[in-house]
Order: sequence, then C-alpha cells, then structure tokens
Amino acid sequence: MGFDPDWLKERWRFDAEARHVALTRAVCEHLTSVRGAVYIVDVGAGLGANVRHVAPSLPGEQRWWLVDNDPELLSKAPGALAQWAQGQGWASTPHQDGVTLHRPEGALEVHLAPGSMMTLDKLVPLQTLDLVTANAVFDLLSEAQFADFVGQLTTHQVALWATLNVTGMSFESVGVFDDEPLHDEDRWVIGLYSAHMR
Repeated sequence: MGFDPDWLKERWRFDAEARHVALTRAVCEHLTSVRGAVYIVDVGAGLGANVRHVAPSLPGEQRWWLVDNDPELLSKAPGALAQWAQGQGWASTPHQDGVTLHRPEGALEVHLAPGSMMTLDKLVPLQTLDLVTANAVFDLLSEAQFADFVGQLTTHQVALWATLNVTGMSFESVGVFDDEPLHDEDRWVIGLYSAHMR
C-alpha cells in the first residue's frame, strides 16, 4: 500500500481548510446546470476525500468513480465514506464495486476503479463524465505523464479540477533531496509550484 489510511484521515482536516472556497463554489455552481445525475471521476482518490468535500455542495443524484493505483487503499474507501455519511445523517448501502450514500437530495453512488490514471479511458466512461477531480496527485507525475493524462480528457472534452495544497517551500531547505541531486523533472515541478504560488 502506498499511502497509510490513518495518515490520509489525519490530513483530511488540513486539506479541507486549505481548499479555495470561491473556486469550490464556482465548480459546484457549474455542475448544478447538469441535467440528471452528475458524473465525476476522482483520480488518486485514496479514501474519497474529494467526494467528502464536493458532494455536499451538489444537489441531486451523483455518480462517482474513485480511481487509485493502490487497490488495498481504495478498498477502504467505501467504509470510510459510509462512516462519514453516518455522521451526515445519511444511510449507506454497500454494492459490488463500492457504496451508495442515501442523501435526501439524491443518491450518491460511488464506484471503485482500481488502476492507473494513465489508462483512465479503460477504467471509467470518459465520454459521459462531467468532471475529473484530483487533489495533491499531479506532483507524482512527470511532465510527459501529465500531458498524456490531460490528452485523455481533451479527447473526450472533460473538465479537470485539480487542487494542490501547497503553501510554498524550498525543497532543498527541508532536506527532501539530501540523498540525490535535483533532476530536470524535479526542477520542472518545483518551478510550476513556485509560479502558481506567486
């Protein structure tokens, strides 16, 4: 397993506080114009933090696909989401590949899609999606991988909402690269973070 579930649970509160409120509102307002159920994929989904953050702001029925390349971690998402739903006063029903959360505003159906986001078109129905979300995941990709990923979305004209919770830092000063020198792709990612934070 890549990321520890307990660590992801602990960071949820900090990630939630770091979310851009106005941007979240704008995305949710856009999605309310969708007729029928809203179809969303979350890549690098882990325990379903983006579902917890976005779903309460959307009316009506929702269909989510959680994509993660760690099937063991992803298998814990239905239980984590059911526990969260219980705290919201919603019932939940497990199903073959996920869980359905029963909200008064409409059912929130969550499907697990274990696999790589690099083959997203083989895991989920891209042609019917309204949105792809990702939180703190693209720093794990090279520039070429990111371009390939975005290419999949462009082909199907699917919007991407990527949130990166970075407050700005010097990677050299915190000892991240003590054991090896910076690579060109490291510099590329650090440059993107720095430019974004200006």
